[in-house]
Amino acid sequence: MTIYHGLKIARNLGFSSILCYSDSQTVLDLILKGHSIYHCYAVVITNIQDMLKLNWDITLSHSLREGNFSADWLAKLGSANDIKIKIWESPPEALKSILLSDALRVLHPRA
Repeated sequence: MTIYHGLKIARNLGFSSILCYSDSQTVLDLILKGHSIYHCYAVVITNIQDMLKLNWDITLSHSLREGNFSADWLAKLGSANDIKIKIWESPPEALKSILLSDALRVLHPRA
């Protein structure tokens, strides 16, 4: 769902070149290599596949969780509440230092 909503937001904002990282190789394989029509997220996966065919440049890549701690932090935040989608104008204070460490390529071992 995160990839779907992220691509939808990027499209609506007029972005034409997207580099999307996911720490789930399984999700990327479902999108890029195909899925069963009976998969519980078949409709969402198909919608993402349709978005990939639009006139824009999208690259989906795998990233280890340890190398993208900010995404991991956001995923944990999202799983800890009932809000469906949250958009910030700027990063939350608690995330700023994590973004900096990700930009500096600091690895964060799994806890």
